Amino acid sequence: MNESTIAIPIEESSGIKLDPTEERILKDQISVIEKKESYFTLYRFATKLDWIIMFIGLVFSAAAGAALTGKSLLYGIMAGYYIDFQTHTISTNEFSERSNYYFLIYVYFAIFTFIATYIALVTWLLTGERIARQIREQYFRAVLRQNIAYFDKFGSGEVITRITSDIYLVQDGISEKASLAFLYILHFIASFIIAFVISWKMTLVIGIVIPFLVINSGIMIKFSAIFTKKKFGLLFSCWNNSRRSYFN
Repeated sequence: MNESTIAIPIEESSGIKLDPTEERILKDQISVIEKKESYFTLYRFATKLDWIIMFIGLVFSAAAGAALTGKSLLYGIMAGYYIDFQTHTISTNEFSERSNYYFLIYVYFAIFTFIATYIALVTWLLTGERIARQIREQYFRAVLRQNIAYFDKFGSGEVITRITSDIYLVQDGISEKASLAFLYILHFIASFIIAFVISWKMTLVIGIVIPFLVINSGIMIKFSAIFTKKKFGLLFSCWNNSRRSYFN
């Protein structure tokens, strides 16, 4: 070796020396570029069949959200009949007929909501599992292509933990939670439209608090993401340290 060789900083105790060019190449091979990706980037491994299944799930999610709004509307109508009956505005027979009629419709809405929600969740759970499997396979192939020094830097424990826990988090975020989020968004929009039609003044008064709720939820989600990232970083570090202590 010539005088320009230096010790590799990644494993100083190994006694391995590389020239500057080799060291730069090795650093490039074991360095990990942290890049933020958008949420929809997670679906780049979805096939055409997955997109069709997810679209079907979104249709049933929208139907379930609209059905939830209809159930709330029926509940309000039935509550109005109870008030009319208590104030003797309608007779007992009329109250019984109307209550039975709307109660039967309410049961139909409940059955439809259950079926639509079930299909929406199952379709997205299926596609989430399929996409997570593709991500896991691509991640494993990428790991096998890494330089052996990559495992000296990060440790096999971190690699194993990330291939299980991180991909599980991804699967959890692209499966039923996405379907439920779409369901409740449609439910909120439909409820707001009906509320404006029935009583726009009361809706405006209640709607004032919505921006504050959104801001509060956004802050909570932001802090939750920050501390979750720190938690897994410490977990991976502890995993590697314990493994090295055990084998050394």
